[in-house]
Amino acid sequence: MKDEILSKVHDYKFKGEYLNNFKLLIEIIRGVADNIEMSEYKNIGIHLVLESRNHRWGMAFSKAFELANDLNREITEETQKLVEKLPDEFRPALTFLNKEQTMHKSQLKNNPYDTWIWIAEPWRFFILETVDSARLFVNDFNNGLSIEIETDNFFNWKLKNEDKAPYEWINMTINKWMIENWFNKYE
Repeated sequence: MKDEILSKVHDYKFKGEYLNNFKLLIEIIRGVADNIEMSEYKNIGIHLVLESRNHRWGMAFSKAFELANDLNREITEETQKLVEKLPDEFRPALTFLNKEQTMHKSQLKNNPYDTWIWIAEPWRFFILETVDSARLFVNDFNNGLSIEIETDNFFNWKLKNEDKAPYEWINMTINKWMIENWFNKYE
């Protein structure tokens, strides 16, 4: 079942025209929401929320979808139904991300919750932040990897003090963990 969903995600992202695949995105979101009791679907659900944000963000910059308010609203509503079924620790951050489509740090000033996600690469990683901390979650769905990488004070400081997401530092942190802990298991 998980493989079927991930196959549909691949089709949504890479077959046809990405922004025109909104019906498939909605279908996938509904399918995951309907089967969320399966533990593996919870992680997929989180990444679907992130993907939904990116899709609607892309729609906002496309002339073809410039006036697609009803479509944007439908995707947002279906995504929120999924968010309501996800684990409590992620729900406030994902609710804000879904409603506000947070892509920039400046958008966080309106966040009524004590957690948020603004730095994320769907299907790879996301960072759940609070005022004092950052938790880095990494996924490799093809290889069954789903982990939380411990972050240090410098990592947290970079997130809090830089206006733009420090992707180079994030990728370095992920790669370092992979080399030390994941790739060794295949030797």
